[in-house]
Amino acid sequence: MAVQKGGKLKAVALSEDQKPDTPAEQKRIEKAGGFVSPPEEEWGGPARVWLDANMTLPGLAMARSIGDHLVGGKGVIAKPEVKEVDIDPAANMAAEGPQLLVMASDGVWEFIDSQEAVDILQANNARASATEAVTKLIETAAHQWRKEEGDYRDDITAVCINLVELFKRGDD
Repeated sequence: MAVQKGGKLKAVALSEDQKPDTPAEQKRIEKAGGFVSPPEEEWGGPARVWLDANMTLPGLAMARSIGDHLVGGKGVIAKPEVKEVDIDPAANMAAEGPQLLVMASDGVWEFIDSQEAVDILQANNARASATEAVTKLIETAAHQWRKEEGDYRDDITAVCINLVELFKRGDD
């Protein structure tokens, strides 16, 4: 989420990455009989979940997933972590407070942190056109993947909601 503070948009994290080697995630996976490999130092790959100690299948780079049934019995779960944030639409949000809500897949966050994403959105006038600004965020993520990984890239999906405009429309 991007919050207006002193004339600048500041990123406020509403979630955390659920990587296999995060202590709580790794504990759950190993308790269920899964195996977690550390990040690959030689080529920079992420920590992964495996069915067996020989690390032959499947090599999933996340601890939570929808639809990865192969590792479901090994501690990979679909249950989301949920954080609720109250937003007061009656407040003068244009002056201070929440401005934008950004939801994106891990392919965006691999090489772009939350504040950089907010800076990209602000530089591309997300408050006037969230669609154009989020397109620039996606293009920037794709460029970073090409720069870092060549032809390979993860899924890159993002949505940006202009909260000020959303709540203005609710007043009509």
